[in-house]
Amino acid sequence: MINTKGNQITQFVYDEIETIGNGNCFSAKKETFWGVIDASGRIVIDFEHTEVIDSGYGFYYTKISGQKNQKIYNEFFKYLGEFPIDSIENLDKGLLLIKPHKGLNSSLLYKKDGNLLDSGFEKINRQTNFNDLLVIRKDKKHGLISRKNESYVLPCLYDAILDIRARVNDGISDIALIHQAEKKGIYDGNPKQPSWLIPLDDYQQILWLHETVFTLQKNRCGASLIRQPVSLAILNLTWLFRNLMKMVLLTHLKQTTFIPLARLASLLPPNQLRWNMLSEDYAYYFEFESRKRLLAYAKGLSRNDEQTTDELTSVHDLCVKAIAAYNARDYAKSIYYDTIASEKGYALSMNNLAHLYYNIEGFLDDDKAFYWYHKSALSGNENAMNGLGMCYKHGVGTPVDIEKALFWLNKAAEMSLAIANNNLGDLYSEDLLLPSDNDKALQYYQAAADLGEPINNWLGYLYDLKGDYEKALHYYQLGADEGIDVSAYNLGIFYLNGLGTDKNVIMAIDSFKSALDRGYPQAHIDLALIYQNETGFKDKNKVQQHIDAAKAAGLEIPEDLVAKKKGWFGF
Repeated sequence: MINTKGNQITQFVYDEIETIGNGNCFSAKKETFWGVIDASGRIVIDFEHTEVIDSGYGFYYTKISGQKNQKIYNEFFKYLGEFPIDSIENLDKGLLLIKPHKGLNSSLLYKKDGNLLDSGFEKINRQTNFNDLLVIRKDKKHGLISRKNESYVLPCLYDAILDIRARVNDGISDIALIHQAEKKGIYDGNPKQPSWLIPLDDYQQILWLHETVFTLQKNRCGASLIRQPVSLAILNLTWLFRNLMKMVLLTHLKQTTFIPLARLASLLPPNQLRWNMLSEDYAYYFEFESRKRLLAYAKGLSRNDEQTTDELTSVHDLCVKAIAAYNARDYAKSIYYDTIASEKGYALSMNNLAHLYYNIEGFLDDDKAFYWYHKSALSGNENAMNGLGMCYKHGVGTPVDIEKALFWLNKAAEMSLAIANNNLGDLYSEDLLLPSDNDKALQYYQAAADLGEPINNWLGYLYDLKGDYEKALHYYQLGADEGIDVSAYNLGIFYLNGLGTDKNVIMAIDSFKSALDRGYPQAHIDLALIYQNETGFKDKNKVQQHIDAAKAAGLEIPEDLVAKKKGWFGF
């Protein structure tokens, strides 16, 4: 190897060198064995493997002769063991999960140094979106692992650990709601300083409001907990509570303080508080869907009645409104409704919002498309999984990553999403990001066709390559019926040569003319050859007409047509 300055990096001792991963390391063969060298030429995986070493998402692997399992190294070149490829999952920040498979009944979690962090646990909770934390279930109890610190910050002793989607400094946090028997508490898993914000106690309910501000309910009496300095704010909840009240929720106190709800009345002018503070409705009015609305008032932001109504509308109804606006091409309104529903956690709206940012001219935003596809995909929406895969394929809002593209597209395909199967077919037939594999391409295209969304011209072409002319003819015919020019052209080839059917020159001519009508000029050449060579159809004038049209289209005229033309006209 040499670098871009022309300096030699490695000696001439390798029989082969191949780029793997992100291009920062190389699989190399020395005599009969394979190893890995980095960009400086340093050996990072020893030359002791009989098969080439390849890369997955966050790991390297090499085949073991006669076995399904493969030798696995993590991204830091630490040997982990022998496992099947499909059992490995990259949990980011250097952690690799080995899922149960034949010969392994429980999960393994490996650290960056290749040592086990834990084993024997039942599962990782996938319903969380923490920055750093992983929720582990072991022996039916839950604990927390910090990926950055590669250690448990809470042991597996708790009944439940929930992600309450608390945001701090406008970013995703590691704040979790902890349940233990009848007690609840709030734990901040920030890897720099993990700690309890609210120790476990007999709270009936804990709800996040803003940053590290929470409301608590204990013994049927509510209170507000202030964890940082906040300005005095009045929440004008006239519409929300149907003109029942206005109330002060937050104070300017600078230390952690509990304020019983009944005391809030003393902070207001007379007759402005007309709500039973001890009512069970208290919890309802602070549910997740209302938090955004409450914050807007707390920050003194103005909202008209229509905006207030929209923010308190159910996410399903908001999504319906967004779709109606989209169909009416009022894309700004569609974004407005879908954004509200998406911020409330509605996966379908997240996907629709991402689709709009990905596709609609005038509203394109790569970062937002990737963000919402990612959140919706993690929530289990198969269309978003497909969209996220395409983001990774085309580098929309993220660097191109073919491994991640394949992962998410396959996830969507496994959920019987036809377009994901077609997109996988495209990947294996394009010969750009992946080596072309016509068998895999056909497998995915056919799966999409079975789900009702065939790409007929590609199916015809791939069956044509396999020599299955009857199926190829079938799909070319379907493609031609759809108005696809190249399908009509290929149908003409089949009828002219008797592939998958009896030879039929009339049908061939009709198909070639159909291809011409749809803008496929190559058919001029084939029609000229028919009128020159086919018995019963020879016509010098038509030959010349199609040759002239082919020249006008910039096509190269075959020699046999040129030669015949010279013979007829005697020059």
